[in-house]
Amino acid sequence: MFHIPDPTISTKHQPNLRMARFNGTETLVKRFAAHEVGDIRERLEASGIDPKLLDDFEKRAKTLMVRAIHQSPDELREDVDVIAKRMSRSTLSGSRRADIEDRVSRQLMSGVSRVHDKAMPADPKDPFQAAPAREINVTPEYA
Repeated sequence: MFHIPDPTISTKHQPNLRMARFNGTETLVKRFAAHEVGDIRERLEASGIDPKLLDDFEKRAKTLMVRAIHQSPDELREDVDVIAKRMSRSTLSGSRRADIEDRVSRQLMSGVSRVHDKAMPADPKDPFQAAPAREINVTPEYA
């Protein structure tokens, strides 16, 4: 199967990204991300977040989940924080703003973890993949 590369992401200095495209991992992540972001959107809609903000969130979250394949946990956390702050900007009260930021961050981090576990399961025979690539603590309320 021939895979057409995404022109928006350069692979010149990213051999892992080239390999992910070659073996179809990125395609799997995109597919799982679409479902996961849809589920997160439904949960956030139920908490009363503006639908216009959720449209923007949906696009950014899908992109984040694909990029997360090649990011360190710190880079991922920074990107999640940017999206969470963007979502909470429209809220006037400070406590509500903090609640929305917290909820969005937790939902995104657990979503990224679930998508990557589905798309890239660890190979038990490979000693480098035996442990989970990323451990994210999520409370059951947001899981």
